Amino acid sequence: MKRLILLLFIGILLYCITANPVAEGFQAENKVEMVIARYNESLDWIKQEPFNRYPIIIYNKGSNTNFAMTDKVKKVISLKNLGKCDHTYFHHIVNNYNNLAGVTIFLPGSIDSRNDKYVKTLKIFDNVEKYNT
Repeated sequence: MKRLILLLFIGILLYCITANPVAEGFQAENKVEMVIARYNESLDWIKQEPFNRYPIIIYNKGSNTNFAMTDKVKKVISLKNLGKCDHTYFHHIVNNYNNLAGVTIFLPGSIDSRNDKYVKTLKIFDNVEKYNT
């Protein structure tokens, strides 16, 4: 079943890439955006460096709307709590294909729950800043 879902995901993604030409006026180069899949996390970490540098879209999959906000939050979108973070990321890609940022960083709301997750995320941001010039 997991293989079927993965194949379906890859097939849809390939279709989107080949069937949808880049929209006229699409200017995503060097633009960085964060997409956060949240359930009930506080998201206090979005106020800290380097997370507070980039625009944020939050997909809220829980009923709790009491979470950190900053001026970088462009949108908060409510989604049913289906699947895991991957469901949210796929939803974002499919529904925003012609408007994706040059670099989209997909993050779970729980990155600060374990130190190893947090450290890996910081490395991702270091690489984005290093190579996205």
